[in-house]
Amino acid sequence: MYKLSKRRILKILIGLFLAISLFSLIDINNDQHLYMNNDIKLSKLASTDPNNPILLNNSVLRTEYNFTYGSNYYYKTYLMSKSNYHLIYLSNTDGMDDFDLVLYSDSDYSDLIESSDSYGNIDWIVCRPTDSTTYYPRVHAFGSGDAIIESKSAIQGKFEFNYSTCSTLYENGDIFQFSFTGGVSYTINLSVPIGTNLDLYCYKLSKYGELPRNFREFDHSSSLNISGEDESIIISPEDSGIYAIIVMRKTGTSSGNLIVYPSVRVLYDDISLYGLFDNPDTYYNFSSDIEQSYDMYQLFWVSYINKFNDMDIYLYLDSDHTIFEGTSESEEMVDWLVYFSSSSAPVYPVAYTSGGPNIGYFSWESACYLEIGESHSEYLNINDSADIVQVYLTPRVSYTITLTVPTSCDFDLYVFKCDYSSSVKHDEHISESPDIGKDETITFRPDDWDNYTIVVIRKSGNGTSKIKITSNSMGVPGFEISSSLIGIMGIFIILTNFIKKSPSFLTKIKSLR
Repeated sequence: MYKLSKRRILKILIGLFLAISLFSLIDINNDQHLYMNNDIKLSKLASTDPNNPILLNNSVLRTEYNFTYGSNYYYKTYLMSKSNYHLIYLSNTDGMDDFDLVLYSDSDYSDLIESSDSYGNIDWIVCRPTDSTTYYPRVHAFGSGDAIIESKSAIQGKFEFNYSTCSTLYENGDIFQFSFTGGVSYTINLSVPIGTNLDLYCYKLSKYGELPRNFREFDHSSSLNISGEDESIIISPEDSGIYAIIVMRKTGTSSGNLIVYPSVRVLYDDISLYGLFDNPDTYYNFSSDIEQSYDMYQLFWVSYINKFNDMDIYLYLDSDHTIFEGTSESEEMVDWLVYFSSSSAPVYPVAYTSGGPNIGYFSWESACYLEIGESHSEYLNINDSADIVQVYLTPRVSYTITLTVPTSCDFDLYVFKCDYSSSVKHDEHISESPDIGKDETITFRPDDWDNYTIVVIRKSGNGTSKIKITSNSMGVPGFEISSSLIGIMGIFIILTNFIKKSPSFLTKIKSLR
């Protein structure tokens, strides 16, 4: 019997290992292409079998390689939720390729409901199913090459927020949905970087069974077809409803920024809104967030980066601007107005400029409660130029409110009260030293039991303000032992002690009678 040496056994094992490794590499190269990008999944060849379609998961890119001329490739989508918008798009990696996107409602691929057959490098279909539904896309290749296919549900958009679009290298389509109110004008802005061409589309599909639509069947669009050129749509829908906003990247690799805002721009609590108030004699309309707090003070302010002309804030209690409430006070680079709300209903501030451009921030914030003896701190800068707290005070008690000011800053201090649903000040007290870094102090006695507000306005500098309120009274709140009463009591005690020590003193007093 032939006996293998240890050296020969080792050589055989090494040979087997190399052979297995070689066949593994060949298998990988035949079946897959490797891309060093986290957003691109390793994709095997697409399915040409309608009985075995490839699943398109929500917001997961698929890169397909070597589509073959004349072939059909079959897919099925994730379960698309009812009444929401969804996007299916197909983009080729070579502008010379031509692939069409066809959509079916059934797994037999017999009930065709929409198709997209552009001659460009991208096709898409927008869906809004009545019931949660799975659709069945088919790709027909009129050329050979590689492509990217993706299906995704819409992001629920919020006004005044910046959304990054097409934010990864191979992500060529995005979809958002916004709730628009009939009769209100909306501006949809898409910022496009240099070297990239992004287009903007708006769709309105009924949630009651309207069929999907393709790239041609939009309601509004902005497609300048110029690299680096921003896109914008202004619409005024007649009826309220949910609208889809589509962003498509035609060329380039950079992402864009999408923002949608109504003609009545919404102010959210303690979120500053940047604005360019550039038209003279113009009213810029705003609305506070509807979720206001009841029985709370509200502060509206605008601070200026550059102020070339005067600006004012007008406050109205109705969207038609017929119930006027008050006008702001101007303090150099800040205009501000306080309102004491009696309900959760929104109010409607208006910024009026007599010239421009006035560049700055507009904000609304609710007061936070402060207890006697407590302190409250807030960092103030150009985009957070004011602070407001609320405290319940008792009459005939002396209170001291102290504002600690950083050494490089100039902050002013205001204390007052307003009636319900009013901006008119009562029992107002002000401390506004012109010196940089000087603390502000107010001592006063309220004239009634009531909610008072304390407002800090930043005039210059960036730093943390600190408000503290203390009571100077002795005894039970509301029954203060005043300084004059303390003096009388002191004199009485002194006389009593003196009489006890000198009884003859009282006899002499009586003899004088």
